[in-house]
Amino acid sequence: MRLAFIAWALTLSRAPHLPAQGLPPWRPINPIVTSRSVLGFIPLVDRDSGWKLDTFLDYGSLVEFTKRDHAQIVLDAEVLRLETRVGRWIGRNTFVRANVGLWGAYAGFLDPILNRYHRLLGVDQLRRNDRPNDVFDYGILLPDGTTVVRDRTGTALADVDVSVGVRHNENLQTALTVGLPVSTGTPGYGLEAVAVGVVTTARSNPMGRLRLEASGGLGISPTAGELEAWQRNVMVAASAGGRFRFWGRQSIYANVFYHSPLYHSTTLPAMDAGDVSLDAGFLLRSSDRGPELVAGVVEDLYSVGPAVDLVIRLGVRW
Repeated sequence: MRLAFIAWALTLSRAPHLPAQGLPPWRPINPIVTSRSVLGFIPLVDRDSGWKLDTFLDYGSLVEFTKRDHAQIVLDAEVLRLETRVGRWIGRNTFVRANVGLWGAYAGFLDPILNRYHRLLGVDQLRRNDRPNDVFDYGILLPDGTTVVRDRTGTALADVDVSVGVRHNENLQTALTVGLPVSTGTPGYGLEAVAVGVVTTARSNPMGRLRLEASGGLGISPTAGELEAWQRNVMVAASAGGRFRFWGRQSIYANVFYHSPLYHSTTLPAMDAGDVSLDAGFLLRSSDRGPELVAGVVEDLYSVGPAVDLVIRLGVRW
């Protein structure tokens, strides 16, 4: 975990000053999704001759606890994801992008803080009430007797993905992403096979201070690993959001993201249901040519699926 923060600081100190892009990128952080899909929100990339660079540090708390007669899942962990994306235009309408990063899963320290946070909001977290604070656990029991137990993983290399995108016009683009299963961490958190996703993103500017973006995606991932009998091969994703400039160069943003189910017939909603989350926060800039800082949180809007309790996001984009 300390290595991830050092790497993030070094990335910030060496980055060139280049313009930022639309809404912040996002894809789920729950390992039920990350082990199967590369689909996420890909913001519209504006045309210019320079390099594109962003780096994001996501730190989240996950809690799943569902028990059926012949099936059960327990996922209680805090996860870290540090990602850096580097891209460049290679023609008038075509760009390439590579995404590399680090990943970790820990017992963590946020549970008492989040308990007080939910009490302040008047939210009763039943799954959290059934679990001890800051104790890691990740296990799955399926109806046919298949049992999978995942260990925590220290900070390790995450999967790498490469994208090729095409701008159809000023407000529409399509990007093809290929995810490569190269993670050096504990199995079960990264991809178990090469995954492919296609995402189309559209933009609208209904007024000077408001910018809207929406996306739709289709993904394919072959079945693999201990849970292959229960996995879906085809998945979809969609998003809708916007950013509003409320003062000077400063903006607020919100983006709702949906990902379809990754598994079937397990009788466990945390695996068989889809994921709906809200990414929201602030976009801060000190100058037109300077970097844009991102400070946000991600919350579940549909906690039945592969949920997150809370994700804290810090990022910078050029």
